[in-house]
Amino acid sequence: MAWATEYITKLKNGEICRFEHLRIQYSEALKQDRFAR
Repeated sequence: MAWATEYITKLKNGEICRFEHLRIQYSEALKQDRFAR
């Protein structure tokens, strides 16, 4: 869940201008999370 912490940190810092890039990372993280279980 490190990506979630990083995402929230970036939100607080106002760095979410590359939203699409982060959305792709989010979906990739979900895929990896499914494989890990």
